Amino acid sequence: ARAVRMTLDAAEARLRVINAVGATHHWTVRLDGGTSELQAKYQLRNFSRTWEFLNEVAQVAHEMQHHPTITTTYNRVDIVLTTHDEANNVTERDTELAAEI
Repeated sequence: ARAVRMTLDAAEARLRVINAVGATHHWTVRLDGGTSELQAKYQLRNFSRTWEFLNEVAQVAHEMQHHPTITTTYNRVDIVLTTHDEANNVTERDTELAAEI
């Protein structure tokens, strides 16, 4: 099934639910011209825990066949989700992956 672009209001409503469940992160929507993306920043205990977390994210992303952009430095991880097939905009697939992460 083709991913359908979400409105800003719909994406923000979904993130309110996701953020209420997870105490370790806070997802936000970022708009940039005609594109949108979900972003979250994580700070882990140490380098080893960072790599455990990255492997967990990789497994979930692989299972969902939807892959985030990840930037990591020591114990910090930044994750960006967007759907390239929808001109780099947020879709349900992005919010579903955010909920799993």
